[in-house]
Amino acid sequence: MAERGYTSGYRGLRIAESGRRFWIEDVTMWNLVDADGSHHGRAAVFRSWTDVPEDRTGG
Repeated sequence: MAERGYTSGYRGLRIAESGRRFWIEDVTMWNLVDADGSHHGRAAVFRSWTDVPEDRTGG
């Protein structure tokens, strides 16, 4: 991301506010930078997600 300002093809595990876990897949992420060059975080768009099955073993 540092070189091009974005990356694509990323896959990562995320956790929803509810605690549900899921994989985001085929993600494109880019830096949010203002006109002065100050970094304000990242944005992402993803094409699909896959829920992670609940751990029913209690662990």
